[in-house]
Amino acid sequence: MIIGAITRLTDSGLSIVEWDLIMGTIPPLSHNDWSDLFDKYKEFPQYELSNESTTLSGFKSIFWWEYIHRLLGRMIGAVLIIQFIVFLIRKKLSRAMIKKYIVAIILLGIVGTWGWFMVMSGLIDRPSVSPYRLTVHLLLASSLLLFLFWFAMELRDVQRGFQNNALRKLALWITALLVLQFFYGGFMSGLKAASFFPTYPLMQGALIPDSIMKDTPKWRNLFENPAMVQLIHRTLPLIIGVFIIVFRFRITRLIDDAGVVLGISANLLLVIFLIQFILGIVTLLSARTGISINLAVAHQAVALLLLLTAVSINYRFSKS
Repeated sequence: MIIGAITRLTDSGLSIVEWDLIMGTIPPLSHNDWSDLFDKYKEFPQYELSNESTTLSGFKSIFWWEYIHRLLGRMIGAVLIIQFIVFLIRKKLSRAMIKKYIVAIILLGIVGTWGWFMVMSGLIDRPSVSPYRLTVHLLLASSLLLFLFWFAMELRDVQRGFQNNALRKLALWITALLVLQFFYGGFMSGLKAASFFPTYPLMQGALIPDSIMKDTPKWRNLFENPAMVQLIHRTLPLIIGVFIIVFRFRITRLIDDAGVVLGISANLLLVIFLIQFILGIVTLLSARTGISINLAVAHQAVALLLLLTAVSINYRFSKS
């Protein structure tokens, strides 16, 4: 997912204009191979409308990010399938574990297939992918990560089953809001919305800019208007922060083992949230001169850590 973020930020995702699951694993090995790939790339909108001055050397620099991104996807699939077969033959898997492996493999296949569907949207008449398809791709990849993380906690027999309905619901709300924030992070990236309003806390000199409802029909503003998308993305963290602080202080009332474990997790969640909040502002401000790739990638990485931490807390409340 980190390589995916770099691929997106370097505009490398449209450098490979074909999908070949088997032969696509082999990179170009000769000058003729590179020339053939470059010639194919020249036939599509990104080269024609944005990168017409790109040389073969420049093409190679964007090709490798997309190639590594696709190769990692194939490697994840190989690791999942091979270990599943080996553990199955050795009779190491229960029925529940077999089902989880199958779900993970299917979900990975969906992520990869949707990834190509996303790329296709940038090969028709514009040099960028659909923000809708990009966001779904991000959410699918995140779902796979969280599913495997939950599965790993089960395999490690992490302590669970804590009984506190109020805290359980609060943890679910925090996680749901984080997923929504992640969703809007996808649209922020897809629309390159940070570059429209690279200031904080004001947007166009106001807390709420006049342009948030300029599109028609009105529902499109929620997903296609950079002003509205950024306003939501910068407002949600304030709500999430309140929820996390309330969650942390409610845990102080617990004096049993659950209180100790959840207290540590809540402290970690709060620290990561504060880092992410500051990192988000700094990343946004960097867009004044062209968004910093390093900051943007770090912003996504810490977002994943935040989401994983929230999911780990929800796991503590789940039944075995």
